[in-house]
Amino acid sequence: MLVALGLLCGCEGPPSAVKPPKFDPAAASAQALADYDANKDGSLDKKELEKVPGILRQLEIWDTDKDGKVSGNEISARVSKYVSDGTGMLGFMCQINLDGKPLEGADVIFIPEPFLGPFLKPATAKSGLGGTVAPSIAKSDLPTGQTDLVGLRNGVYKVEVTHSTLKIPEKFNGIPEGVRAIQLWDNRIPTYFFRIFGRPLRASVCECERSNEPSITQALHLMNSSEIGDKIRSKTGTAHRLADSKKTSVEVVEELYLTTLARLPTESEKATMLKVFMEASDNRRTASEDVLWALLNTKEFLFNH
Repeated sequence: MLVALGLLCGCEGPPSAVKPPKFDPAAASAQALADYDANKDGSLDKKELEKVPGILRQLEIWDTDKDGKVSGNEISARVSKYVSDGTGMLGFMCQINLDGKPLEGADVIFIPEPFLGPFLKPATAKSGLGGTVAPSIAKSDLPTGQTDLVGLRNGVYKVEVTHSTLKIPEKFNGIPEGVRAIQLWDNRIPTYFFRIFGRPLRASVCECERSNEPSITQALHLMNSSEIGDKIRSKTGTAHRLADSKKTSVEVVEELYLTTLARLPTESEKATMLKVFMEASDNRRTASEDVLWALLNTKEFLFNH
């Protein structure tokens, strides 16, 4: 999902009773370089900073010497400013947009960058009318006696936005996002998936142009292709939605079977798939993704669906 995120208003001021996080500038700098400095040159260029969008979006602030990179010393200096500011918490609002329009009902998570240490906690919110959100850390992470505060710690975050009802649009070269395969008028649009799954050349009116026979190429594509994997792991996909729902593991398995094979699992199949959830412990997302991947690669799905 493409989401435009922007601040609507600035800081409302830190509550006096909240102490600032105990950042260690030197340790944070060293950890950031260890995590993201792929070429080991002692700084983070724009390519490396793609994994730290919170810094990349404010590169002009972090890059004090204006060389287009962020050095270890610049990271340490910026984190030191967090400490010297003495800010305990920030309160702000932001707006979530999808395709230029406010998105209501989106679940938003501000995920702290690990290099800043364990003092930053995630903040969550659901967008309301106009797409506005006011993220706040969990009450259990707030100081004793201050559980009515709304806000988050000053720091660097990734923003994860999901929605329970939005589907994943397909993308074809040169075609607007959201157009379905059945709507494509030109058989020459390059897509490997169509080619291996029997897209006809449209050179004649004979049905023999289209092959309905399964092949080893199709099986390997379903097992290994990045586009299938991305859809299975997508934050707006079926596996993610079911894992985050209140459904039991049995109900999740049953819905995955109905979605892929159009039937309920047998008792033996159900027992096998439930073992995946037991082995995954609390990681229901991984279990749901593994079960969905396995079902997409069954002979029943390949030959019948």
